Amino acid sequence: ASRYGKSQLLGAMVAIFALFGSVPYIALQLKAIAMGFNVLSTTEAGHLELSPAAWNDSAWYITLALAVFTVLFGTRHLESTEHHRGMIQAVAFESLIKLVAFVAVGLFVGYGLFNGFGDLLNRVTQADLLGTLTSDGVEAPAFITQTLIAMLAIICLPRQFHVMVVENTDHRDFQVARWAMPIYLLIASAFVLPIAAAGLLSPELAGTDPDIIILQLPIMAGQEWLAVLAFLGGGSAAAAMVIVCSVAIATMISNEIVMPGLLKFFRPRMNRRTDLSFLLLTIRRVAIFVVLLTAYGFYRMAGADYSLTAFGLLSFAAAAQFGPALVGGILWREGNLTGATWGLGLGFLMWCYTLLLPALASTGWIPGDIIEQGLFGWEWTRPTALFGSQLDQISHGILWSLGVNTMVYICLSLVTRQSIREKFQVAAFFHEPQPKGESPQQQSWQGQIRVSDLQALADRFMGEERAKSAFLHYERRNATRLYAHRPASTHLMKYVERQLASVIGASTARVVLESTLTGRDMQIEDVVSIVDEASQAMTFSRELLQSAIENISLGVSVVNHRQQLVVWNHHYLEMFNYPEGFVRVGRPVEDLMRYNLTSANMPARRIDQIIKNRCDSMRNGEAMSYERQRPDGMVVRIDGNPMPGGGYVTTYQDVTTMRRTEQALKETNTYLEQRVRERTQELQVINEQMLKAKSVAEQANQSKTRFLASASHDLLQPLNAARLFTSALAGKVNEGETRELVDHIDSSLGAAEEIISTLLDISKLDAGALEADISTFNINDLLRHLATEFSAIAKDQGLELHVVPSSAWVRSDAKLLRRVIQNFLSNAIRYTETGKILLGCRRLNGFLRIEVLDTGPGMSDDQLTHIFEEFRRFQHGRDQKGLGLGLAIVDRISGMLNHPISVHSIQGKGSTFGITVPLAVGDHPATINSTPSSSRRVSSLGGLHVLCIDNDAAIL
Repeated sequence: ASRYGKSQLLGAMVAIFALFGSVPYIALQLKAIAMGFNVLSTTEAGHLELSPAAWNDSAWYITLALAVFTVLFGTRHLESTEHHRGMIQAVAFESLIKLVAFVAVGLFVGYGLFNGFGDLLNRVTQADLLGTLTSDGVEAPAFITQTLIAMLAIICLPRQFHVMVVENTDHRDFQVARWAMPIYLLIASAFVLPIAAAGLLSPELAGTDPDIIILQLPIMAGQEWLAVLAFLGGGSAAAAMVIVCSVAIATMISNEIVMPGLLKFFRPRMNRRTDLSFLLLTIRRVAIFVVLLTAYGFYRMAGADYSLTAFGLLSFAAAAQFGPALVGGILWREGNLTGATWGLGLGFLMWCYTLLLPALASTGWIPGDIIEQGLFGWEWTRPTALFGSQLDQISHGILWSLGVNTMVYICLSLVTRQSIREKFQVAAFFHEPQPKGESPQQQSWQGQIRVSDLQALADRFMGEERAKSAFLHYERRNATRLYAHRPASTHLMKYVERQLASVIGASTARVVLESTLTGRDMQIEDVVSIVDEASQAMTFSRELLQSAIENISLGVSVVNHRQQLVVWNHHYLEMFNYPEGFVRVGRPVEDLMRYNLTSANMPARRIDQIIKNRCDSMRNGEAMSYERQRPDGMVVRIDGNPMPGGGYVTTYQDVTTMRRTEQALKETNTYLEQRVRERTQELQVINEQMLKAKSVAEQANQSKTRFLASASHDLLQPLNAARLFTSALAGKVNEGETRELVDHIDSSLGAAEEIISTLLDISKLDAGALEADISTFNINDLLRHLATEFSAIAKDQGLELHVVPSSAWVRSDAKLLRRVIQNFLSNAIRYTETGKILLGCRRLNGFLRIEVLDTGPGMSDDQLTHIFEEFRRFQHGRDQKGLGLGLAIVDRISGMLNHPISVHSIQGKGSTFGITVPLAVGDHPATINSTPSSSRRVSSLGGLHVLCIDNDAAIL
């Protein structure tokens, strides 16, 4: 239809004929699936028997399932050119499955049922069946006609056209299809004769429908899985063809028949609908069900005795009727709408008479008298033997229908003329680069036409200023200088023709150029051609303009240079609610303004002044933009702009919602600002209260710290005295229970002293009383001293302590860092029953992580979250002296030093504690091999003088 002037009649005819032609094709697929299903679900071979009731027919449920699937996956969007990539991939996949299944059955026949294809050929020859396979029932006319319609079906079947054209995304795919499709067909065809021969050689399949032999052969041999594979290949292919064909036909019915009919007979009701998308989708979905149910009805009408081949040939012959108009429209410029319409119509009538009518008669649905006797008893009108022709039914129908179609198309195209719209479409379809050579007409102009002639012609039709600009543009673009007295080149003549075409149309420009420059008067045909083109161009332009302004959301009015209304849209009428008949072409814009302003209850003098100012602005070509609030509360934004030639276009936009939104936003903004101020005041009050509370808390914390420091000192002093007494007592008591009691007392006093000392440390860390003494030192000194201190302890507990030396220099507080690592080592020794303990360092991009690894019992993830809390102990070591305060102090020291602590533990395998300290940067002082006093091991106190000072006489 697009090639023939976008004819709606031709489009509707194609849609109807495609529906009739596709019904047998879809019925073929339904029958194929139903036959395969029945063969696999029963054990008896033979013909397909139709159930009298549809609900007992497997094809009925197959039809419904395919319809539902097609609706769900084929009508998701409205675009008729939408690419269904998933569906096409499914079709490609089923094609491979079908080929694999067919080849598998063929190989099984050759090597599973026989000893190779040579053995199969020998048995066919011995049984004298070679002639049956190669020539029986296939005559030259049948072969030629069936090959012809198969060729046309490749491009004419709706399914094929949809897949090949609509779903194509890359034209380069055709280059692959040129060799891939013949190979595919060659592979599939190679096994047709072997499978058919195996069926003929099997006595069990005598009388069996040939269409199901491919399933019966594996079943007879006990290879049911191969039969299932063959059914899946054929069934998936049939289902894919039904889906694609249904989508294509439903789209054609919706676009070419139903929607044009609704718009023609129910236009007022359709215009009131703001959204037609749901209606369009519903139409397509209903059309899919109608197409499939019609195909099922034809399948039931044709009966079980109508073969799949007959179904396919009938449908192919119908699709072939599109061939003359389709192929002719692509290859022949002179083909026109009249020839295509009559040729297609008469060809389809011949298809119905010579092919469809006999098919229905053979099923018993119509009387067979007309087939045997012809119309009115005239023998020469028999549908299967027109004018006494002696051909098989299919060849006869194809030759007559295609012959009439082609002859009528050619003859009517030769004796009738194309319309202007057809000529436009022909030019679009045959768009080719301009030939480099000159036409005979152009050659005759060479030397006769001067540049001044072309300039005069351009001035006449384009205007002097525009023509001059066009020639200057030509000179600049081609870097040349035009002289009026010199002959015009072919290139310049083509350029002038294109410029004229932009003003008066392509065909008009050609006629004017030829008639003017050659001195030939215009013929009546030229005048008619120009008038037709001008009329269609004007009609098209006005329809395009009206369609454009009707489909925008603004009110639009256009006035001419005399300030008279010429164009408007329905939004403009609805916005100002003019009386019926008030708005008309030619109405002065002053009347419209006065009507609009009168409703605003303004004084007459004020109205006159506003109208005068606006009319002056339009007359002077001044743009304007303002807003006006109507008495009903509507706020209208009015924008006006001048047009070339003195006209003026004005747009009217209802901005009421926008202004109300702005007002609401302003009120909301004011309210939010007030709330922000209130909340700011509340926050200020809260901040002041928090500052006071913080001050009170700090004072309380300082008081607590002072109390703990004083109390700890007062508590430690008598405890130290008690320990001195017990030490003195222990020196006098050497054995017996008394000595044991003295040791217990000393141990308890030591534990109490440790608790009080630890609490004092925690209080100092919490209060910030301790200050870190950050310095740069060699970590190896610290590690060496710790190794000396803890090696003997670990050895006494039956453990091995390994310390890995390090040459790194770090910045930290040596004493506090030593205390952290001491705690890690103490815990490791206390809780490790057997095994090893490792103390070492890791460099980490500017940092050093000091780690202690043990082979102790380890901890769970839940325990790891609480280990740094005070008085937390999850396991009991070999001694019970742990207080659960060591890691709490470690946590506070790491926070004060800003040294992260890391813990990793696996139950049953051990734990790893680490602290990360920064590496020192720059030069480092020499290592000082000094041992802190706290780590010196004193072997003897002999020779020392000790001074003891105390204010408690009892201690002294």
